[in-house]
Amino acid sequence: MMSSDFYTAEEAMKVLGKPRSTFFKEVGNGKIPSILEPGKKRGRRFPKEAIDLHAKLEKKHKAPKTKFSFTQATNSDLWIAVENARKTYGDDDYIPYSRWLEWRDINDQMTMTMKENDINMGYSTIIPIGDKTVINDLLHDHIREKNIPIETIKKWTDRHLLAYIAGTTIVSSGDKEKDTKRGQYLLAHTIKWAIKLYHQYDIKSFYAVGATEEGRRILEHLGFTEIISLHNGERKGYVLDSIKKTTKLTQMFIAEAERE
Repeated sequence: MMSSDFYTAEEAMKVLGKPRSTFFKEVGNGKIPSILEPGKKRGRRFPKEAIDLHAKLEKKHKAPKTKFSFTQATNSDLWIAVENARKTYGDDDYIPYSRWLEWRDINDQMTMTMKENDINMGYSTIIPIGDKTVINDLLHDHIREKNIPIETIKKWTDRHLLAYIAGTTIVSSGDKEKDTKRGQYLLAHTIKWAIKLYHQYDIKSFYAVGATEEGRRILEHLGFTEIISLHNGERKGYVLDSIKKTTKLTQMFIAEAERE
């Protein structure tokens, strides 16, 4: 084989990220592949293909295992969520922290946070509302979430609730595979949370807005019914009258959540 197919010892050490003493110890016991021509005591060579594969495996083994959690949001979590929303949507379309604090005086169990290795990476908010007019205004885009009248927000223990899904959002990493895993975990646990709320409290219906193609697709697969379409179908309002109407996709997400 040509010399270009091999690393020198110094090059192999750098690729593997090993100190000299460890490197030569593992060369000696055969853990690191090498070739020494018969009759020679020096000039040991290290096949690039083998060394690169071992370097890849070493990196994989050293990578920290991803640990997700889904818990009730604290004030600190909400502040981080507000800052992320401000950066993503701009100053005109996010819920100010002052508004969140007003809401939490009434009900501090409306937002859950997803963390990845203890770092905030996603949020879900379901708001119990006691006025159908407010729901209609939200679905018809007459008001946004930050404009919900404070007096219409209820406790989960109140009667005849309308649950508005205000948002299920991940913090994008720019890595499609990583973001997909985050999204699946957040969606699965949000569904479980919604089902738990439905069985525990007097929730008549769930409502949501599909402002993206992906959001609309998910809502429709979960059994939500379209009741309003705006802006040439780019924004749609949905209702789910009963959790019992949810589809097989719901069960798939729940089963995936159970495996975590």
